[in-house]
Amino acid sequence: MFDWQPILTGFVRHLDKIRLRRVFREFAELMCKSTMPYRDGPDDTTCEIAVNRYCADLPIRLVAGRIEDQTDPNLRTEELAEAYRTFLHTQRQAVQERFGEEVAARLHRQVLSQVNPDLQEALEQYDLV
Repeated sequence: MFDWQPILTGFVRHLDKIRLRRVFREFAELMCKSTMPYRDGPDDTTCEIAVNRYCADLPIRLVAGRIEDQTDPNLRTEELAEAYRTFLHTQRQAVQERFGEEVAARLHRQVLSQVNPDLQEALEQYDLV
């Protein structure tokens, strides 16, 4: 009899990684977008530039408010989650430096409430918030 367990386990891991990538992208892009009312103008990308500078060692960038993720597809899920945690933490710090702690905390709460409810569990599971 054929053992389906390894295939099913691999499939579940693949789905977990997809959810992780999706929730990371959604959260990071929403956070970037949420800063728009606080910027000096529509072309002000100082916060985005700071995030990219601080995360120069990561294969992840914000470009025009969108995530460009060049992480290795073969990374283990936990390694990927660590890179994403680092990026999101740094993004929050850059927002805080640029707009202040009160604004950063408010935007963080706002973004949390906007994340797709199906992905909220992944935020907590991978300790991204």
